[in-house]
Amino acid sequence: MPDCITTLVSSDALVENREKRLSICLRSNGFSFSVCSAAEDDVLYQFGQAQCDFAKPLGQLAASLKGLFAQLEISPFDFKQMSLVCPSSCFAWVPRRLYNPAMDRRYLSLLAKVDAGHGVFSCFVPKLDSYIVFTASPEVANAFKLALPGIDLCCQHSALVNSALLAKSEQRPVILMNVRDGVGDFEALFNGRLLLSNTFPASTDDELLYHALAIMKRLRIETPDLELSICGAVSRGLFALLGRYFPNVTLSTGRKYSFVSSNFDSFHIYKHALLLS
Repeated sequence: MPDCITTLVSSDALVENREKRLSICLRSNGFSFSVCSAAEDDVLYQFGQAQCDFAKPLGQLAASLKGLFAQLEISPFDFKQMSLVCPSSCFAWVPRRLYNPAMDRRYLSLLAKVDAGHGVFSCFVPKLDSYIVFTASPEVANAFKLALPGIDLCCQHSALVNSALLAKSEQRPVILMNVRDGVGDFEALFNGRLLLSNTFPASTDDELLYHALAIMKRLRIETPDLELSICGAVSRGLFALLGRYFPNVTLSTGRKYSFVSSNFDSFHIYKHALLLS
């Protein structure tokens, strides 16, 4: 099937030029995207999904992306902020005071073998006063940069650790689980600090449960007020299973979005928290 827009939910509301935020999240067979207000009210104006062949050469991929965005009348000059979430299996958090950009590849080589063909990127996360260094496909990342000049790159873990999650962790220990493509992304926080950030393979609900319980035991945060917050591809069965082992299971929605169109009446933010955090 050719590259195309497969899902599109839109509002007819008008947004003042450049007072918008464009977010894109890579998926195995394409990407999802959203257009939101860049102000504090976080109004969601557009959500969509696109199918895209990322195996194309860089020039063809960039041209294809430009064509898809042209169909949507999306121009990089229309946005105050643009971000691309690149899910990564290799990443490292580095405190700002210790960070040296010349050491990016070295940071990751201490964790895993990083081939020369792997792209290594970094972004600053002010909420944690730290940088996160991560791998991503250089061809895909550069194609988006060509199609949308000025777009910022981040990985799933920096996207998931948002202000609402940090504020919640000031009151109680919190484990965040994001379910996607046969893996679980986990963040554990307490007292406003990030205690653990990792991605584990998990193709079944039982494996996701195992990792959540192991994190709780390992970090010794097994308290009555522990909150397990979940998002992504969450099924009813998974929610019920986790509820048998954790007294406080919630659906994570990240930012508090509002809608100005009934087109979004059946839209569930927790399913797309990685994009909308």
